[in-house]
Amino acid sequence: MVPLIAVAGKGRNCPDWLKDQARAVGAVLASVPNIGLVTGGLGGVMDAAAQGYAGGGGELIVGLLPGEEYRVEGNVSKFLTIEVDTGQPTQVRNWVLANTCSAMVVLYGSHGTWQETAFALDLGKKVWGLGERRTGFPRAHKVTFPGVEYVTDIYQLLSEVQAWAA
Repeated sequence: MVPLIAVAGKGRNCPDWLKDQARAVGAVLASVPNIGLVTGGLGGVMDAAAQGYAGGGGELIVGLLPGEEYRVEGNVSKFLTIEVDTGQPTQVRNWVLANTCSAMVVLYGSHGTWQETAFALDLGKKVWGLGERRTGFPRAHKVTFPGVEYVTDIYQLLSEVQAWAA
């Protein structure tokens, strides 16, 4: 079974700088052998991470979608290789995502991202937070969680993921 690393972050109203960061994360993850990517399958960070992963040569991109009537974040990412419609509200999909992944990378986000992070931690998953840990600063995580390993840049993230995957 291929380990899946989730990328979680802002869906709606996702700023361009965050999409750029998510694309970079996706590309970095694609460079690590024998792992796949899993996201919530919609827009913002989810789509950008999938785009970066595909552009970096990654082959397995799973999108775990909320039921169609619950999709408020936007369209389904066109970069997915597998789409799974959970048929569930976003909050339930977030639990499915945390349960499905082997590890998670958390970018800047809000309530849904916090929920995914808490679920992953409760399930004993390895979670990396990319970005500033200090709250109240632009581009910093609004909420920090005990148990998340915060990394400051993409190179440190790559090193951590490589060590984890070895």
